[in-house]
Amino acid sequence: MGAWDNSTRGLDSASALEFVKALRLSSNLVGTSHAVAIYQASQAIYDVFDKAIVLYEGREIYFGPCDEARDYFTGMGWHCPPRQTTGDFLTAVTNPQERQARDGMENKVPRTPDDFEKYWKKSPQYAALQQEIDEYHMEYPVGGEAEQSFGEMKRVKQAKHVRPESPYIISIPMQVKLCTIRAYQRMNALISITEINSLYDQRPIVEKQASYAFVHPFTEAFGGIVSDIPVKFVSAVIFNIIFYFLAGLTLAQAMAMAGVLVLAIVIYTGFVIPVPQMHDIPWFSWIRWINPIFYTFESMIANEFHGRQFICSQFVPAYPSLSGDSFICSVRGAVAGERTVSGDAFIESQYTYTYTHEWRNLGILIGFWIFFSVIYLLATEINSQTSSKAEFLVFRRGHVPAHMRDLDKTQGDSGSTEVAQSHKEKETENAASVIPKQRSIFTWRNVCYDIPVKGGQRRLLDHVSGWVKPGTLTALMGVSGAGKTTLLDVLAKRVSIGVVTGDMLVDGKTLDNSFQRKTGYVQQQDLHLATTTVREALRFSALLRQPKSVSRKEKYDYVEEVIEMLNMQDFAGAIVGTPGEGLNVEQRKLLTIGVELAAKPELLIFLDEPTSGLDSQSSWSIVAFLRKLADHGQAVLSTIHQPSALLFQQFDRLLFLAKGGKTVYFGEIGDQSRTLLDYFEGNGARACGPEENVSTRFRLRRLCTNMEKPAEYMLEIIGAGASGKASKDWSAVWNESPESSNVQKEIDRIYQERASASNGSDDTHHGKPAEYAMPFMYQLWYVTHRVFQQYWREPAYVWAKILLATLSSLFIGFTFFKPNSSQQGFQDILFSAFMLTSIFSTLRSLYEVRERPSKAYSWAAFLIANVIVEIPYQILAGVISWACYYYPIYGANQASQRQGLMLLFIVQFYIFTSTFATFIISALPDAETGGTIATLLFIMATTFNGVMQPPNALPGFWIFMYRVSPLTYLIAGMTATGLHGRAIRCDTAELSVFNPPSGSTCGDYLAPYLQSAPGVLYNPSATQGCEYCQLRNADQYLASSNICKSLNRNLDRKLTSGQTTVRGGEITDWAGLTSASMSWVLLLCITSSELSIITPLAWCGVLRMVRSWFVGCLRDVLGRHLGGGRQRMEGWFNCILVGRRQGAIYIALHVVPYYYSIHIQGLNHIY
Repeated sequence: MGAWDNSTRGLDSASALEFVKALRLSSNLVGTSHAVAIYQASQAIYDVFDKAIVLYEGREIYFGPCDEARDYFTGMGWHCPPRQTTGDFLTAVTNPQERQARDGMENKVPRTPDDFEKYWKKSPQYAALQQEIDEYHMEYPVGGEAEQSFGEMKRVKQAKHVRPESPYIISIPMQVKLCTIRAYQRMNALISITEINSLYDQRPIVEKQASYAFVHPFTEAFGGIVSDIPVKFVSAVIFNIIFYFLAGLTLAQAMAMAGVLVLAIVIYTGFVIPVPQMHDIPWFSWIRWINPIFYTFESMIANEFHGRQFICSQFVPAYPSLSGDSFICSVRGAVAGERTVSGDAFIESQYTYTYTHEWRNLGILIGFWIFFSVIYLLATEINSQTSSKAEFLVFRRGHVPAHMRDLDKTQGDSGSTEVAQSHKEKETENAASVIPKQRSIFTWRNVCYDIPVKGGQRRLLDHVSGWVKPGTLTALMGVSGAGKTTLLDVLAKRVSIGVVTGDMLVDGKTLDNSFQRKTGYVQQQDLHLATTTVREALRFSALLRQPKSVSRKEKYDYVEEVIEMLNMQDFAGAIVGTPGEGLNVEQRKLLTIGVELAAKPELLIFLDEPTSGLDSQSSWSIVAFLRKLADHGQAVLSTIHQPSALLFQQFDRLLFLAKGGKTVYFGEIGDQSRTLLDYFEGNGARACGPEENVSTRFRLRRLCTNMEKPAEYMLEIIGAGASGKASKDWSAVWNESPESSNVQKEIDRIYQERASASNGSDDTHHGKPAEYAMPFMYQLWYVTHRVFQQYWREPAYVWAKILLATLSSLFIGFTFFKPNSSQQGFQDILFSAFMLTSIFSTLRSLYEVRERPSKAYSWAAFLIANVIVEIPYQILAGVISWACYYYPIYGANQASQRQGLMLLFIVQFYIFTSTFATFIISALPDAETGGTIATLLFIMATTFNGVMQPPNALPGFWIFMYRVSPLTYLIAGMTATGLHGRAIRCDTAELSVFNPPSGSTCGDYLAPYLQSAPGVLYNPSATQGCEYCQLRNADQYLASSNICKSLNRNLDRKLTSGQTTVRGGEITDWAGLTSASMSWVLLLCITSSELSIITPLAWCGVLRMVRSWFVGCLRDVLGRHLGGGRQRMEGWFNCILVGRRQGAIYIALHVVPYYYSIHIQGLNHIY
């Protein structure tokens, strides 16, 4: 059995008929059964079926032979108008607005769904149906011979080793094989982090296949795992080959670990925090035992260091002549008196790694892989499917209309529905009168459209000519693939590739920048913001697309008229939502039309298949509304599929295209389509009307006398459909016809008549037509308001951001909880700042699809609005992250300036992540590509930020990456802010221990060395076991990473009150946070109410820092003008120069990418 839900959507009448014929052929030859839900079925399509079922609000009101359905309802008392197909008549019966009772039957026919159901169950047709069902059950009882025969047939089809009661046909190994092959055929990501979105997108497909007993869900997952192995293996091999040779590692040793891959460097691998230091954090140290990367990292390090001796390059003390055990290498694991360091001793002292664990770890990793794979496959198999829900409207809290709260009570009055619908018709008629009268005529002549393809050009439109006049409704039709939507896009100036030639004029004048915003374009896809209400969506369109000269009140009043015009009062306050939970298909289509009407287009409205996917009732409502718009002066050009004769008659003019975008007909349709039919019949086509047998094989009979659709007739004449053939080239017939010549003459007449007339537009900008209706600041205001509203009504994104910031910061803070003053403790602080930079977020929008082509607002307004809305939430996340990160690591007893500056660093970083995401996604087509590029850039930024590799150890070519990485300045600033001036106290493992010469104390022996050495000797009076720490304070440690290189210049004198004055550029010289950016972030902090949780001490630090900067610069300026001397002159120039330098860094790393984000879309459209 086959179930088909609206499978003919988007097909022309000929193609839809061929599809249904294919189902009929399958039933006749193979004996299959097909249940088809079909909309706008022509009489030819309807006659293909054996039985019909009619539903009215979920109630069955007829089931029986198709050829008896019309008589059943006419016998009930309903009138079937002439030339109405049976399918349209059956759906019209369930629509109070369309159905018509026969004379004398107005008070006898059923009205409500309950009345129809009662009438059906009392009918002889229902009794015959019940009798037929009983006879079937008697002939084919449950568990009978027929069921056993069916089970045997199913068993014959099943593969071996498949249980007879299993619904699957093929075995699990075969399913895995097929799913693996299919996984290879799909385009997969090379970076695992970007596969998450793709897996979620595939979930509905897997669930659907499982419900049809295609394959087990876990076989799909297993096929994905198998298909990933070669990709991951190749990428690992390429990475390791490059890595090994560039790093100078041994190739022979590396081959032993070829099967171990490096996935990532995380905290508990043993590198960021060595194993000995993990014992200081008992609440998290257990993570390393369940972390596969911990075992991978130990095996890699042990494999590379085992059995190797490293020549020491620096000794303590660094005397010219060294002998005995009076010296030691300044590396962990060194032995006094040895000039080399054993690799095994180094990794055991530094990380407690041993080579004997190598193969043990490999076995553990294989166990992890098997364990996680089994968990993944089981979860995929047993995970419950997404349950489907009935469609329902969602309203804002407290905004549910009163009449919808007791919906069931409104169904009691049998005649109330028709009266209400009649009243709405009058309201719509009155509301349509507010449509502004159009005077301009849009013409196009010899329009061609070519796109580049491999090997040359392909022509999609071939010399198409026509016009749209005010007060007319023009249909654009053609076979599937004829270029109908393409022509609309070209005429509406919405194509971004290819070459368009020909003339497109408004009143004889070429199209200017304002053309797009003066036209409405109703797309086939109903794309709306899910969090907005219907009224808000209409108001947004009116506010930004109607001219500035129209007041807000007038725009809002016009929106209410549009709502009344479209009969949307019942759901005007409803949330748009998502399909199934929000507006239904017809309501979404009405909203799409309403958004364009709310813009009050001055020229015309384009509609791309407004009735596609709708039933006959909804299609009639849409077309009838378009007819009313045209009757009140609106110019309308609409593509349409499968129109019934009644729908087709609503149009005034037709533009008919054949394959290749060639014109077949353009002109009047005429009463009962007579003008159109006369053209084809007059050029040799068969007459539309006589009965004919389509195919005796299908036992079909076409009722062409009163039933044949003109649309179907035209498509058949030109040879539409896969098996259709045209008797002649109708495009050539049109080009040589007098009707074609008349079209060209009419275009010439319109041009001559209108060319000299003024367009009368007062909406100009510097003497030129304005591209946008509203100024930029208005655009920014309204777009920002909408984005704020979206965030507020869709809090999942915000909560996810806050939760991520809280949990990540707490985890990092308590991982590096209160590090000691040893070198390792300072390294932990440096790595804690490094790990904090791994938090990113992105945001996507539907701007490109509809609002950019409509010239509602600019790309710059869109980006700036999104960044503005992100700022409060990023500030809140930054403040929470700062509190969770700072106090566990640094404590609460540090100076207020340090706390305030650290707060600004973290907040600024969160704001940077938002603008970075905007910068990435602005130039890329989808989230998957954006995720890949963002991951690549983030890896480069983290690799070259000075933590993993100090800048003095980088190859000369890559030093530029160190300078352009924003994380370089962030991490440097955070660590310098927290560590500056702190003393170092080495742990026992960090000390260099050796013996002085016989008869000498450690102090005497190292006295010459200590005069130039940076370290400190802990036991100068000892005669053996000298303990030397290589660093005295944190500034020396930071200098090894090129941090704090100009600290002395930046440190300012203290004020008499004992407070430190932080001048412009202080700390920012090694932090990368400019005074301008600090002041900017501070201003945002002050205006954000969320920052009330900041401690007074931190607030004090922020205010002191910014105040001191302004006071310091002002003092230097006054000192210069009042003759304050050279010292004040130098202070002023230092302030300016440092500010300029850091300002340049800020512009390069923040403003330039953001500027690029604003303009990249324009470049994309140009090229």
